[in-house]
Amino acid sequence: MQNAKLAVRHVGGVIVAEVLDEFIDRLDTQVVDEISQELLALAPKGAQVKLVVDFGRVEFMGSSLLGTLIRLRVRTAEQDGALKICALNATVAETLSIVKLDQILDIYKDQQSALDSFGKPKSETEA
Repeated sequence: MQNAKLAVRHVGGVIVAEVLDEFIDRLDTQVVDEISQELLALAPKGAQVKLVVDFGRVEFMGSSLLGTLIRLRVRTAEQDGALKICALNATVAETLSIVKLDQILDIYKDQQSALDSFGKPKSETEA
């Protein structure tokens, strides 16, 4: 499934969302709002979700999306699901580190490592 700001697919029982925008800046509130809405829609309240968010295409991410990542983590954890973040470049990783989110988010070097952490089969189906 192709959304405006995310490419979403299912791998086993895991939802994989690849962020498509290269620059996510608080000055472009429309982009931030769209990405936030699409990510939060993948983990509706009350649903058990295993979610990988891949930032491999993102070159810069300001602090504006951090609240969404925190909400996603809380939502998934409340229902015994999980949120995994992957493919951060040095700039994005530094943003998460500065605000200590690297200490509460499960971060993996690449998408396959994040998927493997669930112990799920590697077969892929489009959503």
